[in-house]
Amino acid sequence: MNKTEAINWDFILEKIREESAVLILGPEILTTSDGQPAHRELIRLLDPPNNEKILRYYERDGFFLFDEGQKRTLLCHDIKRFYNSLPANKMLEQLLDIPFHIILNVNPDRVLQKAFDKKGYSYEELFYKRDRPNTEYKQPTANRPLIYNIFGSVESEESMILTHDDLFEYFKSIFAGKSMPNALKLKLLEAKNFIFLGLEFDHWYMQLLLREFEIHKQQYSFTRYAANQGSNPEMEVFCTEQFKINFISDNLSQFVGKLHQEAVKADLIRKEEESFDSEIQKIKISIRDGDLEEALDLFQEMAEQTAFEDDATIIAGRYRKFQLRARRGALTEDDRMAKEAELSEDLLAMLKQM
Repeated sequence: MNKTEAINWDFILEKIREESAVLILGPEILTTSDGQPAHRELIRLLDPPNNEKILRYYERDGFFLFDEGQKRTLLCHDIKRFYNSLPANKMLEQLLDIPFHIILNVNPDRVLQKAFDKKGYSYEELFYKRDRPNTEYKQPTANRPLIYNIFGSVESEESMILTHDDLFEYFKSIFAGKSMPNALKLKLLEAKNFIFLGLEFDHWYMQLLLREFEIHKQQYSFTRYAANQGSNPEMEVFCTEQFKINFISDNLSQFVGKLHQEAVKADLIRKEEESFDSEIQKIKISIRDGDLEEALDLFQEMAEQTAFEDDATIIAGRYRKFQLRARRGALTEDDRMAKEAELSEDLLAMLKQM
């Protein structure tokens, strides 16, 4: 019997609607543009045996060993370039349409966040930072979910878990309660359903992480579902007994496609809203991408017939005057960059007032 036949879709959708379902994404969820598993393609491209930056690669755990800190830094840049080049595949496009309020990502990438940006959906983003004070964040909701990178982000090389030493420091920091926000831990304890997609449960540290989340202590039977590409039957039995995880599919794309289909039938799909929040998000993305002119155009459109209409006109006029001076050669490159930074800060301050 196909595993997917045993799935209680009504239960899953009900918990998503109640904002008590947590989505956890693992390495198998990411693919390259030609459909190859991203984590395997990364190792192939890095070519550890012939890469002078890498002293040793431990394939079983997926960690590296370096003999110089500088080589670790250089490899971080290679890894960042790789992950930043990845597209949002069909599975991720379907998942971002489903209104999970909390999404935990084991990978260090920002592919899902970029897909949210492209759709104009609001979200909050956090990632592990070693021994940093717990970061407070807005209450995650279906309309503004929290995306948390459990093992760090490519945007911060210090946060990335690349070596066994990094992993040791990670758990030391997590166990001491110095990294993951306490409010997020509480949310995980309150969750009634977990969906694990593409996680490598064979790794001992993944099982340790599940215990740190106290998933093994919760008493809800078979309210955690996992879909993996050809997982180990012995490992499935262990996770079922220890964590009450029900392995429901060995075909990720099939499971995600069916979940999306059921969510559409239940009218449980994120909708693009032309609200102030979504418009402000688009403006901030334009500022972040260095397109101040587009940000100002969007701001003027949004500010029409509001209390900020005059402010939008004034700052747009300042930008045009500054651009005219720049074209005439009246500003040095440093002056131009300083002026753009000043206008960006002023625009962000107005958005904050909104």
